Amino acid sequence: MDYRCAELQYAPEFWSQKVSAKTLKWMQEIIGTDSEKIVIESHTDFWAEWGELLVERLGAKHICFLLDERLELYGAKEFLYYKYLRSEVAGIHKSSVPRLFRNYKKLKEKEGPVLAASPYIILSEVSNEKIDSLTRMDWNIAYIGRNKQYASNIVNGIIKFASAHGEKEIQFLILGDIGDIMEGYPDNLHIKRLGFITPIPRSFFSYVDVVIAGAGCANIARMAGALTIVADAGTCLSNGLLGYTTDDTLFGGGLQESFDCSTGKCFGKRDMERHALQTEADQIRDRGEPISYGAFQIY
Repeated sequence: MDYRCAELQYAPEFWSQKVSAKTLKWMQEIIGTDSEKIVIESHTDFWAEWGELLVERLGAKHICFLLDERLELYGAKEFLYYKYLRSEVAGIHKSSVPRLFRNYKKLKEKEGPVLAASPYIILSEVSNEKIDSLTRMDWNIAYIGRNKQYASNIVNGIIKFASAHGEKEIQFLILGDIGDIMEGYPDNLHIKRLGFITPIPRSFFSYVDVVIAGAGCANIARMAGALTIVADAGTCLSNGLLGYTTDDTLFGGGLQESFDCSTGKCFGKRDMERHALQTEADQIRDRGEPISYGAFQIY
């Protein structure tokens, strides 16, 4: 059965009452009435509106788990604040809900409620034809994620980095989507678009030297043992190297530099090994000093 619905691309008020009612009836019939308890989970402001209308028909509970990073751009604040007061709103970061209601209403707590999606099922020991056909070049850099607000900065950084290292054959692997913005890149930069693959084969990371990602995708790459440059969702710059110079995958407020600069620090030595970075980071922590990129400037 095809569960796709074009009407859900827009808020209910975009449509006539007749179309909205038809869409809600379609969802109600799919869900059915066999379950004793039904919980609806919505992920954006306009899906939250659909969810609230749906629970009225089902007598269900509705949780707004807002997955977007820039919640300050959301509408429907009056409705979402009502859900917040009922403890039925959560974000993906402690700053998500405060940013949602900034300059609108005060919150009960300084930090907003957070839910965490488990990344473990995303990685698997599976075979995939696209992954199995990959090859190694001098340097392989990967981006994992959707086409987000920092995509153009990442692309510009990769192009600048490749242009500065014309003696190297560099492969840019895109696992997901980064938009149609790869233009004017040098001959030594080779682009490989893999699309979205779920689950992600662990073997993918054996072809990768460095990953650039944000949010959950950065956590997944780090879990797989990859050196991971964090894309900051707020500034759209590099926030540092996950697990070494930053522990935040969304809004770190840390180093904040261009992606070509961060990538250069990872590739300063061709024979750089992960344990060397970890050892130096541990030594700095043992001395009680703040960790910064200075320890890893290995040009």
